[in-house]
Amino acid sequence: MKLYIDRSPETRLCKFVSAVILCVFLTNISYGISGAMGFHPSLISGFLKMVMALLFLFRAGIILKRMDQRLLLFLGTAICVVTADYIAFPALEAYFTDTLITFFSFCLTTYIVCYQIRDHKKLKIEITRASYLIAAMAGLLLAGIFSGRLPSFNNGGYSMGFGYSCVVPAIFLSAEAVQHRRKAAAVGAAVLTIAIVAFGSRGPLIELFLFTAFLAVRDAFEKRKYVRGGLITAGIGALLLAYKDLLMLLGEFLQRYGLQSRTIQTLTAETVHLSGRDRLFERLLPAIMEAPFAVRGINAEWAVIGIYAHNIAVELLYQLGCVAGGAVILFILGRIIRTLTLTELDDQKLLCMIFMFASIPQLMVSGSLWTNYVFWMWSAFMSRLIQDQRRDRRRRAGGYGR
Repeated sequence: MKLYIDRSPETRLCKFVSAVILCVFLTNISYGISGAMGFHPSLISGFLKMVMALLFLFRAGIILKRMDQRLLLFLGTAICVVTADYIAFPALEAYFTDTLITFFSFCLTTYIVCYQIRDHKKLKIEITRASYLIAAMAGLLLAGIFSGRLPSFNNGGYSMGFGYSCVVPAIFLSAEAVQHRRKAAAVGAAVLTIAIVAFGSRGPLIELFLFTAFLAVRDAFEKRKYVRGGLITAGIGALLLAYKDLLMLLGEFLQRYGLQSRTIQTLTAETVHLSGRDRLFERLLPAIMEAPFAVRGINAEWAVIGIYAHNIAVELLYQLGCVAGGAVILFILGRIIRTLTLTELDDQKLLCMIFMFASIPQLMVSGSLWTNYVFWMWSAFMSRLIQDQRRDRRRRAGGYGR
């Protein structure tokens, strides 16, 4: 009996996307355990980047065959924007080069592949499999810490990157648990949640909560199970009222194993902890008010505050001005509303919803639009969905064309 291995173009593209999510997690976990294990994390990071480059090159033929006018227009626009930015703002080259490399080598490649995928059920299966694997590795990490075999993670500190690398698989498993009542998925999501609380930041935890609550309530009411929907809504309300007590109990449990969770400390504090973001906004917002139409260039805030803006709206308004930046913000807002109001969720629509919840809340408090690959994956899925919906409407109307 021969072992059948699916080598179809569609499967190869789907596996590439799941490999991206897996490699991002492996990169972040390697940084966390490098101190305790005695190896340099850049070795793992460099190796995984090489693996991703090879995986993309091996699929180059498939990708080139599936290029259409919309993708070529998107690529041309990206190249024109970058070229114009280099010409208009040469002083920003030192701040822009790293962002440019990340955008073209990572964000743009994942956008192209995600846009070209047609079998979204297969993609969901591949990412879910990778999510189970990531949950198993997170479970081994927790077991190592709790048993004392692993002295510490990230030298006892927290890792924002690790938390966000867990949130996509956690959301996928949460969706499996909510929609299909799979116990293994619920366990995996719980393991990743504990890992985020123990070693990550509060942002990923909030993203996971928002998605799970939204999907659970929506799923119940969409299926007209109003009693269950009401109970879920009441449960969410009770959880919000008692979340500090629950987090403190979890914090006490983690402290028994020498873990001081920054996430629990910030979420249970009496005042909102902004982690210095207020000081960044105090420098950027007055500049926007003084020259609202000024176009300063991509990554211009780095020259002023030495870091990204920590808010997508502030970032776009400061870099592109109120006209261009405001137009992009309205465009993104329209896509957010369209994602939240999707009806009759199939696999394609669910992917749009998952990646929106895994990117937009983060960009409200951290990260940059130009380097957040999850945001560009959501953009690709939404662009493909809108195109497919237009094509279906033309077919129903008796029209033709792609």
